[in-house]
Amino acid sequence: MASSSLNETAVTSLAADFHVRLRKARRHAGLTQGDIAAAAGVSRNAVTHWEHPEGTRPTLSHLSSVAQVTGVAFEWLCTGRGRMQFQAEGDREESAMILRYCAQDETEERILLELRRLSYTQVLAIATLISSLAEDAGAPDDGFRVRVRGPGKPRPQRA
Repeated sequence: MASSSLNETAVTSLAADFHVRLRKARRHAGLTQGDIAAAAGVSRNAVTHWEHPEGTRPTLSHLSSVAQVTGVAFEWLCTGRGRMQFQAEGDREESAMILRYCAQDETEERILLELRRLSYTQVLAIATLISSLAEDAGAPDDGFRVRVRGPGKPRPQRA
């Protein structure tokens, strides 16, 4: 099966009443379909389809944009579970940070699943290898480094 970016693939497993939550989130935020479209980088017509019970489904990146612009929790928007709104303004940044570390495509998901089968020392060796490869490729640094603390597990540290 060909690997395609999850961010660019329509999310077909949304709860059946997704369109109701999307409309509720948009109205609660006082936004128009055009506002949502601009934030997600799509046409207003696409948002109209998303809000229709038998319409098309947004991609993962579109869902993320909608959740952020409307101020609702990503999980609530997609599934109806949890709270609709964040309890504190800082929760938005935390939610965006969590999404940043999710697998972005099938290859990343496969790598994560296989990493979980390895020993701690094997995972550290692979993390070091990946960091070296990224540096050689000139990839931008995200500011996190793994620091080993004795026999325990590593803790991400700001560089």
